[in-house]
Amino acid sequence: MPKNKIRLTRFFIIVAALAGLAFLGRGVTTTEVQAGCASGYHCVGRTVWDHPNGCKSNCGQSYQRLTVSCNSNCSFGGDAERCVKTSYGCYEQPYQASTNCCAKDSGGGGGGGGGGGGSCNWSTKTTVTPGACVQASGLFGHYYRDNPVGEPRFDGGLYMERNDAQVNFDWSSTPPGTNLCNDNYSANWTGYVNLPSEGNWRFGATSDDGFAVDLETSPGNWVRVFSDWSEHSARTRWGFWFNLPPGWYGIRAWFFQHGLPKSEARLRYEKQGGISGIIPSANLRTCSAPVGSVQGSKVLMPDNTPASPASGQSVFLDGGSETTSNPYAFNSVSTGNHTISVSAPAGYMVQSTLCYNRTDCHTTACVNNDAGCPVAGAGANGSSRTVDVPSGGYADLNWHYTLTNPWIQALGGDIFANHLVGLRTAPTGLFNARWGIFGRGSVTGNSQEGWIAQYYPERNFDLTQNTPIKAPDYDTLFQRFGGGAVTYSGPTLPNSSGAWVVSGNKTVNGVFNQAAGTNILVFVDGNLTINAEIRTPVNGTLAFIVSGNINFSKDFAGGGPSDDFAGGIYIAEGRINTAYDKSAPDEVTRQLVVEGALISLKDTISLDRNLDDADNNTTPAEKIDLSGKYYVLLKSVLGRPKFFYREVPAGF
Repeated sequence: MPKNKIRLTRFFIIVAALAGLAFLGRGVTTTEVQAGCASGYHCVGRTVWDHPNGCKSNCGQSYQRLTVSCNSNCSFGGDAERCVKTSYGCYEQPYQASTNCCAKDSGGGGGGGGGGGGSCNWSTKTTVTPGACVQASGLFGHYYRDNPVGEPRFDGGLYMERNDAQVNFDWSSTPPGTNLCNDNYSANWTGYVNLPSEGNWRFGATSDDGFAVDLETSPGNWVRVFSDWSEHSARTRWGFWFNLPPGWYGIRAWFFQHGLPKSEARLRYEKQGGISGIIPSANLRTCSAPVGSVQGSKVLMPDNTPASPASGQSVFLDGGSETTSNPYAFNSVSTGNHTISVSAPAGYMVQSTLCYNRTDCHTTACVNNDAGCPVAGAGANGSSRTVDVPSGGYADLNWHYTLTNPWIQALGGDIFANHLVGLRTAPTGLFNARWGIFGRGSVTGNSQEGWIAQYYPERNFDLTQNTPIKAPDYDTLFQRFGGGAVTYSGPTLPNSSGAWVVSGNKTVNGVFNQAAGTNILVFVDGNLTINAEIRTPVNGTLAFIVSGNINFSKDFAGGGPSDDFAGGIYIAEGRINTAYDKSAPDEVTRQLVVEGALISLKDTISLDRNLDDADNNTTPAEKIDLSGKYYVLLKSVLGRPKFFYREVPAGF
């Protein structure tokens, strides 16, 4: 049978050239007529454009039909592919080799009820009972005997079922299976298809003959997304574009073959501006969409505690399903990419940490994407995140809330972090830093001079690929500056010039008034807790180097009414917290004024002071002012820096 239809225009040109006749073409014949075949034979051709010029009502006599010669049997030897069938009988197409358009009824199992074509006899085949679906990569294929004339298809009984890894077949003139004939059969593939990313998608097929695709765009809602449901030679066609989110979708693909000798079926998809091709087995499932789960907690920073208001926030799956549970879980989520998002109360910055089939990626180091996190790239900023749900596994996603209404201001120096810098941007007309803000990761905040350097220094968006600024540890600093340090064990702080060392933790509970003209360096081999004001003179300097953490109280003894003062440079190998004893993240505190600097060598600085709503809009909760006196006076304790000088040739 032909796989191409005679083009009407070309047909007119041929007739005009040979016969000099002018006529109008009729439409495609819709009634299949078996005229012209001898008794016991049926026409195996197909309907084409039917032009009556020169044609007789049957093939009972020899006549000229355009360029086609027909004998009394309408019979020609050879390939049946080129036969055509019209209301006038069964003919060979113009300009093609001689063909045999009539086949014996006994050779194909009879007409009308599912002829087999060739030498195949459907009577030698047996129907099968539908079986249970077995989960696998691919689609579940159902193969039927088919009515060779018109619709409906899939009406001759089920003859084979199997899992097909892909719909990617070129059967040519062979049957799809031993229990099928090579003509007049249909196939239906069912299962699920995965679209790996959001965008405009379309489905299509390369087929010979008809092919159609239905997609379950939402539960229970099936849409015909592609149809090339006709008899034709092998060709590739596409359906319309559909904007679809990522995930798994129910799919049904339909195919029929009618007319020898060729058969082909290939199921395709395409993303606009992206992938295009035959759908791979990895993106198909036979019985059910693969599922996993998304789970996690909502916690408050800096301590990662599941407390209010974080614990009561809503978590959304793909903008739909919602839960306020803490910890939370979405179960039976189809594998692939999904968007998980959360609500956030006013004044809170949201960050997240994500890992798969493990739960150890939610530390402060992971929030900041520091090297100490066991999962590279676990942390991210923002209230939504794309999660690639693993098949049979889980995505562990924690949400970290940081109160951001308060803001910090650094005067006379820079702000630098070996991770993300997440500052609440200072109100209009004010600034977070007089000079620069540098971050190994992303930076939020503003500089009076506009000096913002994020993803510093190499500008890789994965901050772990950016070179961290190396800082010495406590032992190195003690070896360099602690020579001759005197042990101090008094109730307050040493108050005379020189280097001092405190063994173990140190707590300052009473106001410390530093003596005028003194320059003091204190090493604390433990944690330093400051519960009272430390007041330094204009002609004196004070510095602390601490092996553990430095914790400032939320309200100093001797401070107030609106601020607490702490003079000095505070260097900790561990964390620095500006209000360690707050009872709630939104508790109102005094402003902390540090005349000096806060430096964490290996951990982070938790800026936990918080003013009332009115003051937060005008006044920084922490103000750090590195006075120029430290550059001049502290050298008496730290020693003079060493400078080296030599001349080098020009050009070096």
